[in-house]
Parts: sequence; structure tokens; C-alpha cells
Amino acid sequence: MLGNCDKGDAPEEEIINIAGTKIYMAHGHLLGVKESLEQLESNAREHGADVALFGHTHERYFGYEGGLFILNPGSASQPADDLPPSYAFIDIGITGVGGTHIDIV
Repeated sequence: MLGNCDKGDAPEEEIINIAGTKIYMAHGHLLGVKESLEQLESNAREHGADVALFGHTHERYFGYEGGLFILNPGSASQPADDLPPSYAFIDIGITGVGGTHIDIV
């Protein structure tokens, strides 16, 4: 995803389908994610997504709102939440979607 400080031709949002799970991805700077996740959730739902992935805040987030799994991996180099640098992964299985954050130490 193309972030607010990035240059290039990468998309600002993208939808992919993995194992029957639709994933909406956006950096988040154009969606006001520092103030609210409302627009992110709305866009993800408009596309029929099961998962919404975003960044921009450099803060970890893991939530589940009305059937939508929402995840921000945090930041691998400049965390803004007083937690260690991190990344995250999602697990798509027959029982649903889950995920976790991993500290980079």
C-alpha cells in the first residue's frame, strides 16, 4: 500500500481474496484512521470484506466489529504506542479469522 510519505505507483487501497476470505487493505491516511476507524470499516463493508488491514498510526490494533476483523500491525521501526516495534499476522482457517502481534526484539 502507498502511504502518505511514499512515492510510486502502488495502490492506496486493495482488495484480495485468500481461501474464501475477502481482505480490504488500506494505509489509512486518506481514511482518517488517527481519529476514527469509521471510514475504514465503511469501505471494508462496502467491498464485502471479512478483514480490514491498515497502518498509518504506527500503533497496534486488533478488533472485531460486527463480523469485521480489523488489524493494524503497529510499526517495525517507529512505534507510536510505547510498545516494542512489531509486525502482525492473520490466520485464516475453517473456524474463522484470527491474528496476533509479534514483538521485534
